[in-house]
Amino acid sequence: MPRLRLLHAAVFFSSFDRLVIAPLLLAVAVDLDVPLHDVTVMATVYLAGYGTMQIVWGMVSDRLGRVRTLRIALVIAAVAGVATSLSPTLELLTLSRLVAGGAYAAIVPGALIYVGDTVPIARRHGPLTDVMMATALGMSAATLLGAFVADLVSWRLAFGLPSAVVLGLAYLMRSVPEPQVRPERESVMARLATVARNRWALLVLTFAFLEGMVLLGVLNYLPTSLQFEGMSTAGSGLVTAAYGIGIVVFSRVVKVLSTSLPATRLIAVGGVLGTFAYVALVVDQALVGVLLGSILLAGAWAFMHSTMQKWVTEVAPRARATSVSLFASSLFLGSAASTAFGAGYADREDFMTYFVIGTTVMAGLAITATVMHARYPGR
Repeated sequence: MPRLRLLHAAVFFSSFDRLVIAPLLLAVAVDLDVPLHDVTVMATVYLAGYGTMQIVWGMVSDRLGRVRTLRIALVIAAVAGVATSLSPTLELLTLSRLVAGGAYAAIVPGALIYVGDTVPIARRHGPLTDVMMATALGMSAATLLGAFVADLVSWRLAFGLPSAVVLGLAYLMRSVPEPQVRPERESVMARLATVARNRWALLVLTFAFLEGMVLLGVLNYLPTSLQFEGMSTAGSGLVTAAYGIGIVVFSRVVKVLSTSLPATRLIAVGGVLGTFAYVALVVDQALVGVLLGSILLAGAWAFMHSTMQKWVTEVAPRARATSVSLFASSLFLGSAASTAFGAGYADREDFMTYFVIGTTVMAGLAITATVMHARYPGR
């Protein structure tokens, strides 16, 4: 549907902005003459803003409308992107990235809520997978194009150019119709209480936090791991772009298999792929290990996360917008926690220990999520 294509474009740029910093951490540290740890803190602040604002935007969309909220968020994000590209100090850069993260936080959950509002549940897995594919393309472009732009011109251009496109996208989205949904009659606190009383919703939110830790937070350090091994910024971006490309490929496989395989098995397959990804990263933090790890992490994301997305749209239908926003918040707060946790290991260039811990968390998530989904009465 044409209206979904514009939503996919918004998701693409949201994902691009979120991951573009990954191959640029060292470049920013060198340009601003600051320690790598401080730049990592800036990346963590972005993710914290991204995660914290998810629920806020969900509430705003209930009041202002899904599409109008997305357009407002895109304008704010575009302005913050320009400010990022012009920031002369790390302090101003961190502030502009915080605003950008908070603004882009509206996009992915907004797209998920729009699908939930407009697509019947029996046909929802496919459109949700399409949203995930747009996310993957944005991630792949971020690590690839962002790294090459940094090598050829400046890391600042990787933030400035997309901002102009995002501003145009906000204008084009005026043609996207608002979904016809019944206005929320419950207060915000009542909807939060509805989710809080639902043990399945709380369980899925916990899984989302752990997913963010092991499937997203780690991505910020894969290019840096390669750069410490002597690879150029562009080279590290090229290798880790395999993650986004892998999601595009795996997503198509999941889209086909989701019509015949139970969701529990999809989660199990994703968990196995994720665990093997970390094993590869533990064995080798250079080219082969990071390339294989990136591909397997893509498979884990495609199989496990798309199923989790569908699950969260089902567990609390009376508070869908709130539960989806909380899901996204949990996901990216988990990513922020993992990024903050890894900062010390990055400073010491001790990525092996970081990956060993990730292996344990990933395996635990795989087993627990599979078992609990098998017990879910609504499956």
